[in-house]
Amino acid sequence: MNNDSKEPILTVVMPVRNRAALLPRTLLSIERQTLRPLKTVIADNGSTDSTPQIIEQWRQRVEPQGISVTVVSEPRPGASVARNAALAKVTTPYTLHFDSDDEMLPDHLAMVDAYLRLHTDTEILRWDVTIMDNEGWTTLKSVDDEDLLRGHILHAALASQRYAVATDLLRSVGGWDETLTCWDDLELGTRLLARKPVTAYLRCEPRVVIHPSDDSITGRRYADSHAAQMLALDACRRALRHTDAEDATIWLDAKGMIVAAHYAREGEPQMAERTAAAVLNAASGRSRAVRMKLQLVRLVTMIAGQGGCALAKWLLQPRAKAHRE
Repeated sequence: MNNDSKEPILTVVMPVRNRAALLPRTLLSIERQTLRPLKTVIADNGSTDSTPQIIEQWRQRVEPQGISVTVVSEPRPGASVARNAALAKVTTPYTLHFDSDDEMLPDHLAMVDAYLRLHTDTEILRWDVTIMDNEGWTTLKSVDDEDLLRGHILHAALASQRYAVATDLLRSVGGWDETLTCWDDLELGTRLLARKPVTAYLRCEPRVVIHPSDDSITGRRYADSHAAQMLALDACRRALRHTDAEDATIWLDAKGMIVAAHYAREGEPQMAERTAAAVLNAASGRSRAVRMKLQLVRLVTMIAGQGGCALAKWLLQPRAKAHRE
């Protein structure tokens, strides 16, 4: 265990709603953390199953072990609403978001804590994660891009389980956008990186295991969340407008074309055409050559089902100014 005399510098924030079947696994992974003392804030987002009882039983068990548990009840629907309610209770310099169906290995928080204590100027510390399917097969999710904003837009470098952030920075950008129901972490990460914060990459074997859930709000198909995805991309564009990172909107255009290709592959050709047309309209101020490259990104993704991000980086690299770590 870490020295109990240390004041906590980070808080784990977790929204939860009706996760009685999955939540115990996540809570156990937090309980097994070697870091002490440890602070957590859990926001129950109107659960109607036994989730509140599970949280309370866990709180009573772990608080004598040096884990502080603050429980917030937030009846207004939405994960972002719940996260903001929890954020309001955070008193530590850093906030680490987590999801109620995932796991962290026992030394994860201790490693994050140690890095942040040693590198006190760090505003965002990120790491790789592992995705585990229902059969136990794992896939490494790593974003090692010299342009972190591009890496985030195309590959979700700042997905909610993949970083810790300075609490003051998180609050200064306004926290989570409560109007978004999909890709809210894409939008928040874009706003954070537009501030050009001091970022760092924790290079180690993944200490976080993500378990994709069948009841994910984003669904299993891109087309399931078409309208919400478009709202999120528009919000990202607004976040970059009139900032030093405005050139990075090219990656939002590329992402829009990639998503349009996936709509087509999922049997939604009209949705795909509308989306591509909207992206090209937003890119109307770009050169004809750039718009043709965006079309090529869409075509390759539609045919191959992958490769769009790599092609976009190769074709469009000169257009963006990199945010480097």
